[in-house]
Amino acid sequence: MTKKSATLILPAVTALATVLLVAAACGEDEGSGGSASGEVTDIRVKATDDLGFEPSEIWLEAGRPVRLTMENMGASIHDFTVDQMPMVGGGSTGAPHDMSGVMMGTGGHAMHLAVESHRDRMMEFTPTATGTYTFYCSTSGHREAGMMGKMIVGRQAPG
Repeated sequence: MTKKSATLILPAVTALATVLLVAAACGEDEGSGGSASGEVTDIRVKATDDLGFEPSEIWLEAGRPVRLTMENMGASIHDFTVDQMPMVGGGSTGAPHDMSGVMMGTGGHAMHLAVESHRDRMMEFTPTATGTYTFYCSTSGHREAGMMGKMIVGRQAPG
C-alpha cells in the first residue's frame, strides 16, 4: 500500500466508524418504552399495585412486529388488555381472574395478557393500522382507578 492510498483510506474508515457509533447510540428511545431489535420491536411494560403502567404511553409502527413483555411488580394479578386494535396475533393468554365479572377469554378483546403476581409474560403481535388505542388492566376496579395507558401506532415510530 502506498502512502497516498493509506492517506485516502484512513479518513474513509474514520467516517464509517463515526456513522456506526452514532447509529448505535440512537438505537433506543427511552420515551417509547422499548427499542427496535432487528425486525421486532421489544416493549417491556411494568404493572404496579399503585394501579399504574410504566410506561403509560407506547409508540409503535404499523406493520412492524412487536414483542410485548408485561412484568407484574405487584402482589395482585394484573393484565394488559386492549379492546379493539387491528392486529395480527394478540389474543388471550394467562391465568383466569376476575375481570370485572367476566372470565378471561369470553370478553372478545383484541389482546388480553394476564400476569400473576411477581411474574412476567410475553405476547407477540403486529399492529396493522395507525391510530391511538387504549390499554388497561381489567381486574375489578383497576381501570376505574386509572390503571390505563395508550398505544400510539403510526407509520413510523418516533426516535
